[in-house]
Order: sequence, then C-alpha cells, then structure tokens
Amino acid sequence: MKRHPTLQQLSREHQLALAVALELTRAVEATAPAARARFLNFWRAEGRQHFSQEEEILRPAFARRGDPRHPIVARVLTDHVELRGDAAELAEDANPSPALLRRVGHIGGCPQPVREAALEPASR
Repeated sequence: MKRHPTLQQLSREHQLALAVALELTRAVEATAPAARARFLNFWRAEGRQHFSQEEEILRPAFARRGDPRHPIVARVLTDHVELRGDAAELAEDANPSPALLRRVGHIGGCPQPVREAALEPASR
C-alpha cells in the first residue's frame, strides 16, 4: 500500500519493530539475552522517539479528522504504555524470562499494517 509521505518513515520503523517483535516471540533460554539486547537497542535508537512522534503528531492529526476514541487509537496508546513499562523492566533485568520477552513481542507485533490502514485516511 502506498503510504502518505508523513507515514513513510513511521511505516519503515514499523517494519523494523516487527522484525524485533518476531525475534522476541521466538525467545527461549538460549536466545533470550540476544533478543533482549536487540529490543533495547531498537528501543533506545528508534522506538522511544517513534512512540513520541506517533503520540505528538500523528494521533492529534487523526483526532482532528476522525474519532479520537476509535478502538485502534486506544489500542495503540495502551500498547505504548505497556511497551514503555516493558522497556524499563528489560533495561533493569539482564536475565529476563523468555515468557516476558514473548509477551513483549506479542504486544509490539500487533498488526501494524492494519493500524496504519485504519489511521492513515484521517491523518492526511
């Protein structure tokens, strides 16, 4: 799907986030340290800023043209809250359980293309 120019960078970041999320959902004891490190590298380099951009720019643009209480808007914001908490927990826990990593991966891997398609028309 051709993205509006303002969404193209966010969409590229979503692709990277999906790759990280996939690695997290496959975490086992042997791969947990590498999966944690990849997530934290992504979070520090792009994830945190990406969330801020979505919340400060994209969501208000959507709210001006669409329903700010749309279930996808609510889902994105609650996922962001959860992932911020998870990032803080993973930063403190050098040996997280694979179950925690898989849970984080499932939150982060929520269908981004579906979200983008639902939110894009009102964000133009």
